[in-house]
This record gives sequence, structure tokens and C-alpha cells, in this order.
Amino acid sequence: MGPISFNPEIEKRLAESQLPADDLGGADKVSLFGHKQQGQLVGLVGLECYGHDALLRSLVIAPFARGSGLGVKLVAYAERQAVDSGVRRLYL
Repeated sequence: MGPISFNPEIEKRLAESQLPADDLGGADKVSLFGHKQQGQLVGLVGLECYGHDALLRSLVIAPFARGSGLGVKLVAYAERQAVDSGVRRLYL
């Protein structure tokens, strides 16, 4: 689990979940964090920061990994990153 750069695999995962991706490529306010298994992206979450405020966004878990607790772990990871970046308020 860790930071990842926007790429076609992320775009595909978001599209499969009917989430927008057109504002993520080259977006300097959005940090993406993901988890891979056997080289395949299994889950990701985004953190869009505005000073001391941030928006948690684009949480996607591959269908076969749902119910495994990966979503909880990704959100906790993003929350830690937000705190480390000086975020005081996190919105869903």
C-alpha cells in the first residue's frame, strides 16, 4: 500500500465503478494511494487537499477483494497521509 501515479489501470478501475477520472490526470491537488496484489491494482483511494481541508475520494476495491477489509485499510492510510500533510478536516 502506498502512493501511486495516475495511469490507465487506475482509469479503468474508476470507470468500472462509474467514478470520474477525467480530473485526476495531472491534478496536483489529488494524491492517489493504492494496493496491488500480484502486480494488479486491487484498490485505490484519492485525497484531494485544499490547505487544512481535504476530500476523500475515488475509493475503489476490485470486486473479488470486497469484504476483505482493504477499503478500511486504504481509508486509514489516506487519513494518516492527510494528518501528516497538515490536514485538519477530512470530508467524504
